[in-house]
Amino acid sequence: MENRNAHRRLGVLIGLAAAVLLVGAGCEPLINPPHGGGTTITRTFRYGPFKIPTGGEVMGSPSSGMPRPTGSFGLKGARFDLVDQNGIAYDPHEVHLHHIVLTTPARTDALCPGRPERFTGSGSERTPLTLLGPYTYLVGANDQWGAIYHLMNMNPPNSPPLTVYIQYTLDYQPAANATNSRPVQPLFQDVTGCGGSTFDVPGNGGPGSFYYKSRSWTAGRDGMAVFTGAHLHDGGINDLQEQGRLPPSV
Repeated sequence: MENRNAHRRLGVLIGLAAAVLLVGAGCEPLINPPHGGGTTITRTFRYGPFKIPTGGEVMGSPSSGMPRPTGSFGLKGARFDLVDQNGIAYDPHEVHLHHIVLTTPARTDALCPGRPERFTGSGSERTPLTLLGPYTYLVGANDQWGAIYHLMNMNPPNSPPLTVYIQYTLDYQPAANATNSRPVQPLFQDVTGCGGSTFDVPGNGGPGSFYYKSRSWTAGRDGMAVFTGAHLHDGGINDLQEQGRLPPSV
Protein backbone atom coordinates (compact mmCIF):
# COMPACT_ATOMS: atom_id res chain seq x y z
CA MET A 1 0.00 0.00 0.00
CA GLU A 2 1.43 3.36 -0.97
CA ASN A 3 1.77 6.23 1.51
CA ARG A 4 -1.05 8.71 1.34
CA ASN A 5 -2.84 11.15 3.59
CA ALA A 6 -6.23 10.10 4.83
CA HIS A 7 -8.92 12.30 6.31
CA ARG A 8 -11.71 10.99 8.47
CA ARG A 9 -14.33 12.82 10.45
CA LEU A 10 -17.16 11.40 12.44
CA GLY A 11 -19.71 13.72 13.90
CA VAL A 12 -22.47 13.08 16.32
CA LEU A 13 -25.58 15.20 16.70
CA ILE A 14 -26.94 13.69 20.19
CA GLY A 15 -30.57 12.68 19.11
CA LEU A 16 -22.49 15.18 11.56
CA ALA A 17 -18.22 15.31 9.18
CA ALA A 18 -19.23 12.76 9.95
CA ALA A 19 -22.07 13.45 12.38
CA VAL A 20 -24.41 11.46 14.60
CA LEU A 21 -27.43 12.94 16.37
CA LEU A 22 -28.60 11.77 19.79
CA VAL A 23 -31.51 13.21 21.73
CA GLY A 24 -30.40 15.82 24.19
CA ALA A 25 -32.90 14.96 26.90
CA GLY A 26 -31.55 11.67 28.10
CA CYS A 27 -33.51 8.44 28.04
CA GLU A 28 -36.97 9.60 27.03
CA PRO A 29 -39.61 6.97 26.16
CA LEU A 30 -40.67 6.44 22.56
CA ILE A 31 -44.34 6.50 23.50
CA ASN A 32 -46.42 9.68 23.62
CA PRO A 33 -43.89 11.85 21.75
CA PRO A 34 -44.49 15.62 21.51
CA HIS A 35 -46.34 16.78 18.40
CA GLY A 36 -43.38 18.66 16.94
CA GLY A 37 -42.75 22.24 15.89
CA GLY A 38 -45.53 22.60 13.33
CA THR A 39 -45.09 23.97 9.81
CA THR A 40 -41.72 23.34 8.17
CA ILE A 41 -40.27 26.09 5.96
CA THR A 42 -37.58 25.46 3.34
CA ARG A 43 -35.20 28.28 2.34
CA THR A 44 -31.93 28.46 0.45
CA PHE A 45 -28.97 30.63 1.51
CA ARG A 46 -25.66 31.50 -0.15
CA TYR A 47 -22.27 32.60 1.15
CA GLY A 48 -19.67 34.16 -1.12
CA PRO A 49 -18.72 34.82 -3.82
CA PHE A 50 -15.24 33.32 -4.07
CA LYS A 51 -13.09 33.86 -7.15
CA ILE A 52 -11.00 30.68 -7.40
CA PRO A 53 -8.27 30.33 -10.07
CA THR A 54 -7.50 27.02 -11.73
CA GLY A 55 -5.69 24.81 -9.23
CA GLY A 56 -6.50 27.29 -6.47
CA GLU A 57 -8.31 26.80 -3.20
CA VAL A 58 -10.19 28.86 -0.64
CA MET A 59 -10.25 28.14 3.08
CA GLY A 60 -11.93 30.06 5.87
CA SER A 61 -13.30 29.83 9.39
CA PRO A 62 -15.46 32.90 10.12
CA SER A 63 -16.94 32.86 13.62
CA SER A 64 -20.08 34.66 12.45
CA GLY A 65 -21.72 36.10 9.37
CA MET A 66 -23.13 32.93 7.80
CA PRO A 67 -26.70 33.67 6.66
CA ARG A 68 -29.52 31.91 8.52
CA PRO A 69 -33.27 32.24 9.09
CA THR A 70 -34.34 35.04 11.41
CA GLY A 71 -35.78 34.46 14.86
CA SER A 72 -35.66 31.24 16.85
CA PHE A 73 -36.43 27.93 15.16
CA GLY A 74 -35.80 24.22 15.08
CA LEU A 75 -33.52 22.95 12.31
CA LYS A 76 -34.90 19.81 10.65
CA GLY A 77 -32.74 19.38 7.56
CA ALA A 78 -29.76 20.77 5.64
CA ARG A 79 -28.34 20.19 2.15
CA PHE A 80 -25.14 21.75 0.80
CA ASP A 81 -23.80 22.50 -2.67
CA LEU A 82 -21.41 24.74 -4.63
CA VAL A 83 -23.04 26.94 -7.27
CA ASP A 84 -22.18 29.74 -9.71
CA GLN A 85 -23.62 33.26 -9.76
CA ASN A 86 -26.78 31.94 -11.45
CA GLY A 87 -27.38 29.29 -8.82
CA ILE A 88 -26.32 26.43 -11.11
CA ALA A 89 -24.48 23.66 -9.27
CA TYR A 90 -20.91 22.89 -10.27
CA ASP A 91 -19.91 19.36 -11.15
CA PRO A 92 -18.17 17.89 -8.06
CA HIS A 93 -15.12 17.11 -10.22
CA GLU A 94 -14.93 20.75 -11.35
CA VAL A 95 -15.15 22.43 -7.95
CA HIS A 96 -14.36 20.16 -5.03
CA LEU A 97 -16.16 20.70 -1.73
CA HIS A 98 -13.40 19.58 0.62
CA HIS A 99 -15.68 20.36 3.57
CA ILE A 100 -18.17 22.85 4.97
CA VAL A 101 -19.13 22.78 8.65
CA LEU A 102 -21.55 25.24 10.25
CA THR A 103 -20.68 26.39 13.77
CA THR A 104 -22.13 28.60 16.48
CA PRO A 105 -20.35 30.40 19.33
CA ALA A 106 -23.64 30.32 21.24
CA ARG A 107 -22.59 26.94 22.65
CA THR A 108 -19.33 25.11 23.25
CA ASP A 109 -18.51 21.96 21.29
CA ALA A 110 -19.39 18.97 23.48
CA LEU A 111 -16.35 16.87 22.52
CA CYS A 112 -13.79 19.65 21.97
CA PRO A 113 -14.21 22.21 24.79
CA GLY A 114 -13.18 25.73 23.88
CA ARG A 115 -14.40 25.44 20.30
CA PRO A 116 -17.71 26.74 18.92
CA GLU A 117 -20.33 24.05 18.58
CA ARG A 118 -20.33 22.29 15.20
CA PHE A 119 -23.86 21.30 14.27
CA THR A 120 -24.07 20.31 10.60
CA GLY A 121 -21.92 20.07 7.51
CA SER A 122 -20.99 18.18 4.38
CA GLY A 123 -18.20 17.39 1.96
CA SER A 124 -17.90 15.99 -1.54
CA GLU A 125 -20.29 13.20 -0.51
CA ARG A 126 -23.12 15.77 -0.05
CA THR A 127 -24.76 13.79 2.76
CA PRO A 128 -28.01 15.58 3.68
CA LEU A 129 -29.04 16.15 7.29
CA THR A 130 -32.57 14.93 8.04
CA LEU A 131 -34.21 14.89 11.48
CA LEU A 132 -37.49 13.00 11.48
CA GLY A 133 -40.48 13.16 13.81
CA PRO A 134 -40.30 15.60 16.74
CA TYR A 135 -36.47 15.73 16.76
CA THR A 136 -34.87 19.09 15.99
CA TYR A 137 -31.74 21.19 16.57
CA LEU A 138 -32.92 24.31 18.40
CA VAL A 139 -31.47 27.67 17.30
CA GLY A 140 -31.84 30.83 19.39
CA ALA A 141 -32.97 34.12 17.86
CA ASN A 142 -29.58 35.73 18.55
CA ASP A 143 -27.34 32.73 17.77
CA GLN A 144 -24.60 33.68 15.32
CA TRP A 145 -23.49 31.14 12.71
CA GLY A 146 -19.91 30.66 11.61
CA ALA A 147 -18.30 28.06 9.37
CA ILE A 148 -15.21 26.05 8.52
CA TYR A 149 -14.87 25.63 4.76
CA HIS A 150 -12.42 24.52 2.09
CA LEU A 151 -13.14 24.73 -1.68
CA MET A 152 -10.88 23.73 -4.59
CA ASN A 153 -10.96 24.54 -8.34
CA MET A 154 -10.10 21.26 -10.10
CA ASN A 155 -10.28 22.49 -13.72
CA PRO A 156 -7.39 21.89 -16.17
CA PRO A 157 -4.55 24.44 -16.38
CA ASN A 158 -5.23 27.68 -18.26
CA SER A 159 -8.98 27.44 -17.58
CA PRO A 160 -10.62 30.72 -16.51
CA PRO A 161 -11.19 31.34 -12.79
CA LEU A 162 -14.55 30.36 -11.35
CA THR A 163 -17.01 32.36 -9.28
CA VAL A 164 -18.26 30.06 -6.52
CA TYR A 165 -20.86 30.34 -3.78
CA ILE A 166 -21.48 27.98 -0.88
CA GLN A 167 -25.19 27.22 -1.02
CA TYR A 168 -27.23 25.48 1.63
CA THR A 169 -30.93 24.69 1.79
CA LEU A 170 -32.45 24.49 5.27
CA ASP A 171 -35.67 22.93 6.51
CA TYR A 172 -36.77 24.56 9.76
CA GLN A 173 -39.77 25.06 12.04
CA PRO A 174 -40.19 28.61 13.45
CA ALA A 175 -42.58 27.39 16.17
CA ALA A 176 -40.32 24.60 17.46
CA ASN A 177 -39.29 24.76 21.12
CA ALA A 178 -38.13 22.46 23.91
CA THR A 179 -41.72 21.68 24.88
CA ASN A 180 -43.27 20.68 21.55
CA SER A 181 -40.11 19.07 20.14
CA ARG A 182 -37.25 16.83 21.26
CA PRO A 183 -33.99 18.81 21.02
CA VAL A 184 -30.85 17.09 19.78
CA GLN A 185 -27.23 17.76 20.73
CA PRO A 186 -24.47 17.65 18.09
CA LEU A 187 -21.39 15.53 18.71
CA PHE A 188 -18.72 15.80 16.01
CA GLN A 189 -16.16 13.01 16.39
CA ASP A 190 -12.83 13.03 14.58
CA VAL A 191 -10.63 9.97 14.35
CA THR A 192 -7.61 12.18 15.17
CA GLY A 193 -9.29 13.89 18.13
CA CYS A 194 -9.59 17.67 18.44
CA GLY A 195 -6.55 18.61 16.37
CA GLY A 196 -6.15 18.28 12.62
CA SER A 197 -8.01 15.65 10.62
CA THR A 198 -5.06 14.34 8.60
CA PHE A 199 -2.98 11.27 9.37
CA ASP A 200 -0.33 9.29 7.47
CA VAL A 201 -0.87 5.71 6.34
CA PRO A 202 2.37 3.73 6.93
CA GLY A 203 2.16 1.95 3.57
CA ASN A 204 4.07 -1.13 4.77
CA GLY A 205 1.24 -3.66 4.78
CA GLY A 206 1.90 -5.18 1.37
CA PRO A 207 -0.36 -5.53 -1.68
CA GLY A 208 -4.07 -5.75 -0.92
CA SER A 209 -3.65 -4.82 2.74
CA PHE A 210 -5.76 -2.36 4.70
CA TYR A 211 -4.86 0.18 7.35
CA TYR A 212 -7.31 0.99 10.12
CA LYS A 213 -7.37 3.92 12.49
CA SER A 214 -9.96 4.24 15.24
CA ARG A 215 -10.98 6.37 18.18
CA SER A 216 -13.53 5.61 20.89
CA TRP A 217 -15.76 7.81 22.97
CA THR A 218 -18.00 6.91 25.90
CA ALA A 219 -21.18 8.92 26.34
CA GLY A 220 -21.67 10.49 29.75
CA ARG A 221 -25.40 9.78 29.77
CA ASP A 222 -28.07 7.78 28.01
CA GLY A 223 -29.50 9.02 24.74
CA MET A 224 -30.83 7.96 21.37
CA ALA A 225 -29.00 8.30 18.07
CA VAL A 226 -31.38 9.81 15.52
CA PHE A 227 -28.94 10.70 12.71
CA THR A 228 -25.42 9.79 11.67
CA GLY A 229 -23.18 10.71 8.76
CA ALA A 230 -19.52 10.29 7.81
CA HIS A 231 -16.82 12.14 5.89
CA LEU A 232 -13.89 10.31 4.26
CA HIS A 233 -11.42 11.54 1.65
CA ASP A 234 -9.93 9.87 -1.43
CA GLY A 235 -7.72 6.91 -0.57
CA GLY A 236 -10.04 5.82 2.22
CA ILE A 237 -12.20 2.70 1.88
CA ASN A 238 -14.95 3.10 4.42
CA ASP A 239 -16.04 4.56 7.74
CA LEU A 240 -17.00 1.95 10.30
CA GLN A 241 -18.95 2.48 13.49
CA GLU A 242 -18.80 0.09 16.39
CA GLN A 243 -21.06 -0.27 19.40
CA GLY A 244 -19.36 -2.03 22.26
CA ARG A 245 -17.86 -5.27 20.99
CA LEU A 246 -20.36 -5.84 18.20
CA PRO A 247 -18.99 -6.32 14.67
CA PRO A 248 -18.70 -3.00 12.80
CA SER A 249 -21.70 -1.98 10.74
CA VAL A 250 -21.19 0.26 7.72
